[in-house]
Amino acid sequence: MSKISICVGSAHSDYGMKHLPDLHIFEYLMRSLRKQTFKDFEVVITDVLYEQRKNYFKEHHEDFVVKHVPVKPNIWIPRGLFGISTSKNTSLLYASGDIVVYTGDCTALPPNFLEIIVEKVKPNYCIESTYDCYFGDKKEIGLSDPRKPGMVPATYGYVSLCMEDALDLNGYNEMFDGSKGLEDCNFGRRMYVKGMDIELIDSCPIHHQQHGVCPSFSKSENIKCARLMEMLSVGESRKNVYRANSTPYTEEEIGRLLECSYKVKGDRCEYVYDADGLGYFCTSGINKEGTSKYGDVDKIKYMYTHPSLIFDLREQRKNIPEALKKLEELCKE
Repeated sequence: MSKISICVGSAHSDYGMKHLPDLHIFEYLMRSLRKQTFKDFEVVITDVLYEQRKNYFKEHHEDFVVKHVPVKPNIWIPRGLFGISTSKNTSLLYASGDIVVYTGDCTALPPNFLEIIVEKVKPNYCIESTYDCYFGDKKEIGLSDPRKPGMVPATYGYVSLCMEDALDLNGYNEMFDGSKGLEDCNFGRRMYVKGMDIELIDSCPIHHQQHGVCPSFSKSENIKCARLMEMLSVGESRKNVYRANSTPYTEEEIGRLLECSYKVKGDRCEYVYDADGLGYFCTSGINKEGTSKYGDVDKIKYMYTHPSLIFDLREQRKNIPEALKKLEELCKE
């Protein structure tokens, strides 16, 4: 059992980094892990493309433990949608460390990164890191993290926390997998509601720009706007709720999802305000007529009320094969 579990979600093709086309994305991350000054860790890679490269770590052995697993059965990925939260929650099923470190497959961690994490992370105390974005050897200033270190009220990627806190939060909110993005913001917001402290440190993992996502995602479009999902998650009925995937959406909340407006201004959506003065916009699935091909009422109701979205990660960890079997049955058409 390792002190740290490094959790990685991957849906990129083998050679998917734009300016390092000859380097496998797993090798890029592994090189940085071999150089870590803190050695008591395992790596859990949850891979959308697991079936086509499930022998990779059998052929490329590491001195540390690597658990390479497929994403748990879900309703999102088979429909060509990014299952980011689902992938991250799958990692929590298999991770055995006291501390969970989330990072990406196209990322390199500084040599002392894990040493800093193990020194700083404690119960009810999350560490988030700034990051640098690179195109080859060139740092892209506009895409790198501009935030200053200190105590913060929310997170945006590269988070590390105690396993028990991650399980108290019940992982990432899988409702966000009908859209792409903001699941990390929601994760941090729920930490804040739980009463956790969040410290942003300037340790700067290096993130490389990538292309070559899973082919089924190449033409995928979100079902719903991530911004609207985030607003719903902090609405009156959920503002004091920190456990994800535990409380079904109400009829009123589903109604708000169905209200999502598609007023187009140029090639973007403009803000639309409801009766309460809450602004929201949608950038998903817009066509020239200002409608969405994913605006079907029955489809949205089906996706966001699906029984597989209500679960307890602690219970699933007790018997993973049985949990996966139940999810597979639930997610069958």
